[in-house]
Amino acid sequence: MKYHNVRKLKAIAPNTLIVGVDIAEKIRWARFIDYRGFKYCDRRLFI
Repeated sequence: MKYHNVRKLKAIAPNTLIVGVDIAEKIRWARFIDYRGFKYCDRRLFI
């Protein structure tokens, strides 16, 4: 288990953009984060 998580974290490079999407409701939100955990912008709304 530990090795699997470490391998996933090592796959995140400085040129990686992480996108988190909430798809639970009709209105969906997305958040963009860089590899250090800093937000690129506020959450974005899309339908």
